[in-house]
Amino acid sequence: MKHISGKVPMNQLSAHSFNTVVADYLGKQLPNAMASALSFRSMPSDVQDFITRMLILMQKAHFPVTDFTPSLIWQLGNIIPGFLPCAWRGMVPPLTLSKRHAKIDAYVSKHIFPDRLTSPVFVDIGCGFPPITTMESAATLSEWRVFGVDQSFSDYLLHDREGNYACFNEQGEFEYFQPRFSRVGVRMYQNSAEVQSRFKKIFDELQLLLSSKTGQANETIDKDGYKLIHHPIRNYEAPNLSFVESKLEDVQTPPAHIIRCMNTLLYFKPETQQHMLVKLGSQLADGGMLIVGSNLMNGASCRYTVYKREGAFVVPIEFALTVDNLGPFNVMPWYTLHDNDPEAMQLADMIHQLRANQSFWPGFTKRLDHLMEHYGLFQRDGEGFFHAPEDEHLAADFSERVSHMWRQIEEEGLTNEAVDALQCAGYTAWKNPVGDIAIQPNAPSFKLPE
Repeated sequence: MKHISGKVPMNQLSAHSFNTVVADYLGKQLPNAMASALSFRSMPSDVQDFITRMLILMQKAHFPVTDFTPSLIWQLGNIIPGFLPCAWRGMVPPLTLSKRHAKIDAYVSKHIFPDRLTSPVFVDIGCGFPPITTMESAATLSEWRVFGVDQSFSDYLLHDREGNYACFNEQGEFEYFQPRFSRVGVRMYQNSAEVQSRFKKIFDELQLLLSSKTGQANETIDKDGYKLIHHPIRNYEAPNLSFVESKLEDVQTPPAHIIRCMNTLLYFKPETQQHMLVKLGSQLADGGMLIVGSNLMNGASCRYTVYKREGAFVVPIEFALTVDNLGPFNVMPWYTLHDNDPEAMQLADMIHQLRANQSFWPGFTKRLDHLMEHYGLFQRDGEGFFHAPEDEHLAADFSERVSHMWRQIEEEGLTNEAVDALQCAGYTAWKNPVGDIAIQPNAPSFKLPE
């Protein structure tokens, strides 16, 4: 990523405080009470690099330091260190969350194909495990044949009493744990070694109770509130849903009318992403669409690019984002694992244009500030920085309040105003069928190999 105006090279980050790096890129320091929540110097280098890429994108988007929120800082300190591949020995965490892709499913449902499809095919690349979102897609798109594809499905799934789970491979080796998405659950990332040890001890005890550790039979052991499932992928199959364990370059499915590849390409460098797009485009039926992008739980902060196969070419037809990408609540608008991530750069450009539009941004941010205070989320102090009401911790129902607030933003027509502002900036922009801000993307078309 181009180093825009910061002075701290990435290989020297560990010698600097978080506030020094923030001021280096955004021109001003955070209040000490906010900045001190991050022990930047002691963070793994991969986490420091992530934060620096975030600040570079913020600078590109003209995101001011005064728009940092306590929730954004909390995520940097508590969630990001547990999400990055460095926390899992380089493995991409197979995270899945209920309703994460509901809006993408709605987008597919609303799309009108020129010819009525018979037995249409939907392929979910990088479906993760457990494949919750793929199951939900199969239920929503009940007339479609759905294929969930991932390079590895865990051989064992272990649930504890609190709703957390862990995955183990065929040899009984620990792979990954996923806490419940609550403040208490996320704290498990801070004691990862202890959590892994606890899960491994329970696994060893329950595995002894299995009738067989070989073969492909599905079996479940329940004991004392714990549940161990052997070959759990069998439990997720349905009449219109099949799973394919395969690397992307080797995957074989029927020609697809829709390929969804969410939260997957961002793990690869841009040049590898382009190679993967060609491979995915080759899997499309003529007229089929490829949807790639990123999002959070419940589809929050969603950004996605839609490509369409037209004969021997795959053409980008839409880049879309949910309006909450314009807010300061979470890291997802700035989430990248490599320099110059194309979608993140496109998003930062759009945010910059919206912030620069004086007919839109002052009114939008004024309304946003008012609603954040109204919903008991954050309010600004005398110096313009956000803090939680009466400096309390984030509310237990914080995510629900945020969702309600953004729904009100949409109902008040501010998404339409954002579209108008982008049109004024020279974009071909519109509100797409699921209510998201959409533009004609600047990504190139590409020709498929013969």
